[in-house]
Amino acid sequence: ISATNPELSGGKMPDAGRNMIHIAEIGAS
Repeated sequence: ISATNPELSGGKMPDAGRNMIHIAEIGAS
């Protein structure tokens, strides 16, 4: 899991950005 994981970043990004990263991480796993 990358350092930009929304759960670890404290939810600083808007939901759309968080969802994009989440989907990208699923694709990369």
